Formats: sequence, structure tokens, C-alpha cells
Amino acid sequence: MGILLEVLVRFIPSLGGWARSVWCRHQRRQLVGVTTRVLWVAPDKVPWAVWGAEHRYFDAEWAGSLLYLRGR
Repeated sequence: MGILLEVLVRFIPSLGGWARSVWCRHQRRQLVGVTTRVLWVAPDKVPWAVWGAEHRYFDAEWAGSLLYLRGR
């Protein structure tokens, strides 16, 4: 799913906000119900993760230079 979103955004830039929202909802679903689970964020997805945290999809925290997500 991630690769498809990246390709769509590359060819249709107006889908960027929609693709970011889809990515954030997917990450949030992986975090639901598990309080000890975290998801590490790949460096190229850090802007999307920060946006998702600002829009309350999940919490984002830094461990040195690495960003990880935690469910709300």
C-alpha cells in the first residue's frame, strides 16, 4: 500500500494530503489496543508522522535522532 501511495503522490501531487491521511490511519490501526507497542518511522516518512501526531492520529516521540509512534 505504501508504494502505491508514493507513486500516486508523485504523479498527482494534489493527492498528497489524502495519501498522508491514509498512511496515518494505517499506522494508528497497527497501534490500537496494544499499549506497549511502538512503530519506528523510516526517515523518509518523518514529515508524515509529525503531521499525523499534530492531527492526533497517534503520539510521536524521539529517541535520539529516531522517531517512533505510540498509540493514544
